[in-house]
Amino acid sequence: MTAIGDTGKQVDWLMYGVDVKTGKEEFKVINLGQHKEIKDLRRVWPHEALDFTPCLAEEENLVLLSDAVGLEITVDETESSVGDKSTISRHIKNVFEDGELVRNSVVANFATTASDGKTYQVDYYNLDVIISKV
Repeated sequence: MTAIGDTGKQVDWLMYGVDVKTGKEEFKVINLGQHKEIKDLRRVWPHEALDFTPCLAEEENLVLLSDAVGLEITVDETESSVGDKSTISRHIKNVFEDGELVRNSVVANFATTASDGKTYQVDYYNLDVIISKV
């Protein structure tokens, strides 16, 4: 992986997750070998889809990550533009209208306080909605 910072210094990959049984946040540190330290992620990868994802999808980086987590990782596709918000909204609408997924099993609605101090009801979609094929 390309990185900016100290050379030859061992860097660990910090993975974050939430235990589904307890709801407790968990962090796991995974050694990824002799990478340079990344001090400013946005300077190295200004745009996740255009910069970070292609870098992560490079064969040498997949091998390092696969070895570190002990899983075989392959790339089926990398991120690509899906269009504006209306394209995404149409996709989600079609997923439910075509019966591919049942809304109440893949959508959670939470109250979220925005920077303006107001509370809004926001739909959060399960990964199944995002990767559905409709």
